[in-house]
Amino acid sequence: MSELLKVVDASKKYDTHILWQNVNVVINTGEIVGLVGKNGSGKTTFIKSILGVSKLNTGYVEYCGRKDYLTSAKLKKKLAFYLRFLYLNIYLLKIT
Repeated sequence: MSELLKVVDASKKYDTHILWQNVNVVINTGEIVGLVGKNGSGKTTFIKSILGVSKLNTGYVEYCGRKDYLTSAKLKKKLAFYLRFLYLNIYLLKIT
């Protein structure tokens, strides 16, 4: 299987509050994944970081093997679709 999304040594903090650190994730083509955590644990911030809306403090993200995926409108649109689907599933799990 090929790597679809790869997050390497990612960390996010606000002032002195560490939201998450040293996160490493590899999602391969065809895999089904979920993002689970307590309220305020950084799930939405993680997705925003992948989309480039929120900047990582450390680490990097690759999509389809490219670190510069945010400069490609086609790749960014495709990734946003996948992440919206993931986020919707998280939301539906919360209300059921």
